[in-house]
Amino acid sequence: MGSVGEYTDGLKMVRANKVWDFNDDGVLDEGRPSGTGIKVCVIDSGWDNRHPELQAAFIGGKDFISGSANSLALDAQVDSKGNVLLWGGGHGTHTAATIAAQLGGGGRVRLGEDPNGTVGVAPTASLLIARVLNERGTGDTLNVIAALQWCQEQGANIVSLSLGAVSKNEAEELAFNQARANGVLAIAATGNSGAGEVSFPAGYDSVVGVGAVTFSGEWASFSQYGQGINLVAPGVGVLSATIIGGAPYGEVAASGQQFASNPLEFSAVGAYSGRMVDCGLGGSISDCGEAATCDGFVAYVDRGGGILFEEKVRNAIRAGAKAVIIGNHNPDEGTGNFTLNGPSKLWVPTVSVSLESANVLRELMGQEVTLDVAGLDYTLQTGTSMSTPHVAGVAALVWSLSPQQLDAEKVRRALLETARDLGPAGWDPNYGNGLVDAVEAVQHAEGQLTPVP
Repeated sequence: MGSVGEYTDGLKMVRANKVWDFNDDGVLDEGRPSGTGIKVCVIDSGWDNRHPELQAAFIGGKDFISGSANSLALDAQVDSKGNVLLWGGGHGTHTAATIAAQLGGGGRVRLGEDPNGTVGVAPTASLLIARVLNERGTGDTLNVIAALQWCQEQGANIVSLSLGAVSKNEAEELAFNQARANGVLAIAATGNSGAGEVSFPAGYDSVVGVGAVTFSGEWASFSQYGQGINLVAPGVGVLSATIIGGAPYGEVAASGQQFASNPLEFSAVGAYSGRMVDCGLGGSISDCGEAATCDGFVAYVDRGGGILFEEKVRNAIRAGAKAVIIGNHNPDEGTGNFTLNGPSKLWVPTVSVSLESANVLRELMGQEVTLDVAGLDYTLQTGTSMSTPHVAGVAALVWSLSPQQLDAEKVRRALLETARDLGPAGWDPNYGNGLVDAVEAVQHAEGQLTPVP
């Protein structure tokens, strides 16, 4: 059982939920298309096989980087006990979940968010996962070509590619042309450099190129545009699944109050309660004063003084701090978005708070404070990479209306001919044909079906 709280802004913008949950009750409407019978092959950085949103949808995978034929292709390389050996960025998990996260899947969410997590555009579609991007997000065109062939061998209807290269590749173009001839619908991201030309494979005629817009329907300035862009979809601040525990989230509690905070990049995960000590600008161990104790405390450190955050935190830890709060002085930045500049076993749970919260916390020095940095299973990401799986998911919805009567070309036309025009009338270089619209595309496809006796 799911809930409407799983319906993300992106899902609602492309109106997928209005296809399979018209009465908005968090239950799939009987007889309505939701992706069943359609295989979507995600060529990306792999996936985290531990994530509850994706386990039911996954039907097979291959890692084209290691050469492994193992069915697991992971964003996070783990050992037999589940310990993470190498973190990826969660890119492939995020895109795959945008397509087919389950109603009622439920990972660990931010306080106050729906405990069921999120739901994909086509929640009953099947997922094939091909890993061609490494943990740094880079890959090789030859692996993309090999993965495209593998997807076809597995019977994929749709291929989703949130990746791209600057220039054409003759062998790659031939491979995508052949895939289209074989009845496969390929959908790819236009790229994020803001350039007036799209990346490849999105730029090939055989591929549907997807750009990004904001939730208000405005063209995203990073979204590459020009010849080859066919559709746009939400691509700014898109919520979806990530590696289990891969999205740090901080909570600060003091004197019965909760304070919004943001973990510093590379912060340790964990919770600590202790007396809060003023450590000034954190320029030296002595900044924490005589109030510091080796028994542990929560250090409060102000931003500024020309001192790197990693130096401030290191000095507080050497003074005995078991957790650190950074007070941000810039009112325009809110909690801020800061880094410790690299991983270290030395780090303790560390968060930053807004100027407003900092002013309140300064009045609570000496009182007990609880700081908790947890790893969540969902995160916001931005890019044409996030737009692409929205379109792939809508394509799966349309095709699942009648897998026998519809084909890649009919689905492609349904998407392009029903897109919501956002720019100048007709095709234009920023929006292509417009915003993909699941309701209109499904209705268009219904008109192409013949009655079954």
